[in-house]
Order: sequence, then C-alpha cells, then structure tokens
Amino acid sequence: MASQGNDCFPQTPCVSVDLPALSANLLWKPVLRNGKPAIVKTPAYEKWIEAASAALMERRAAGDWPDISESEFVHVLIEARIRKRMDLDNCVKPVLDLLQNCGVIGNDRCVSRIETVKTTIPDGDEPFLIVNARGY
Repeated sequence: MASQGNDCFPQTPCVSVDLPALSANLLWKPVLRNGKPAIVKTPAYEKWIEAASAALMERRAAGDWPDISESEFVHVLIEARIRKRMDLDNCVKPVLDLLQNCGVIGNDRCVSRIETVKTTIPDGDEPFLIVNARGY
C-alpha cells in the first residue's frame, strides 16, 4: 500500500501518505446528553483518526516531509481505492479535517483545489486512500 508520490504537482515538494478509507457518512452520530440533543464522533471515526494520524506522523518522522502549513493555497489529490458502492465525495471531508488537525495544512479553507480519483477494488480487499498535498 506504499505510494511513491504523484507527478501531478511537479513544481513543488509533496506531502504524500497512504491512509485507511472512511466515508463521511460514518463521522458523527446524534445522542442525548442530559436530555439534550448533541452530535458526537462515532467509534469508527475515533478509530480512523487514530490510525490515520499515526500514518501521518510516521511519514513526518521519516524526514522527507515539506512544511506546507503556512501555504496560502493548497492542492490536494486523493486517490481512493474503494469499493464500488462507496461514494467518492465522502472521502474528502475526513481527509481535509485530518490534514488540518495534524498541522499539515494551516486551515482547510486554504485548500484551493481538490482532485479525487476512484479506483474500484474487489470485495474483500481493504479500501485505502493515497493523499498528496502541495502548498504554493
């Protein structure tokens, strides 16, 4: 599952990482707290955040990680190796939130371009994402 980067941004250094796939449909759930409605992260989202953050930190520790956190504009390419029934657009929100929360990008508002590519995998294969981000 290791990616070798992507040549879609040849002009600037690239942050590139493989992540487990997660649909935005699985991020939040409604609950009652003290009789009042609230929305909380699902256990699946908590588990994904932990695994995806660890993958990002492992790549950052390797030392070949450009700092794009202060970039005014960010271009993100998400190559989704997912099942046929998974919606491609549902992969975007968790990835952008993760990049922001882990300090890869300063704010997901600075993302000026998002490209997504879907490759359908057979049932039984583990879905994953290859994420490439460049700042400029």
